[in-house]
Amino acid sequence: RDAQLVALSDAQRENSDLKDQVEELERDNVALTAKLNQLQSCCDSTNSMKGDIQLTLARETAAKDAVEEQVVELRNQMVQLQQEKLDYIAKWELSQRNTAQLHS
Repeated sequence: RDAQLVALSDAQRENSDLKDQVEELERDNVALTAKLNQLQSCCDSTNSMKGDIQLTLARETAAKDAVEEQVVELRNQMVQLQQEKLDYIAKWELSQRNTAQLHS
């Protein structure tokens, strides 16, 4: 009978130890779940910032492309104006020669 009481006492002690271990594991699980949620929130924020950055980059790229198109257009206008200037100078020189010939 004493052996049975000792065995029962040992079993109760082991059961109590196992309950303590389960409670500790449950606390660890709650803490780890909280950390996981925090990391997920950070990840969501990072992904949101990444999306914002990509959107800003797309806008800036579009603006840069528009400016580059304007630069090309202005260069073309400058070439055209230079050609018109050369044509005007050539016509003016021709008219000067014609006027000189008329007076000579």
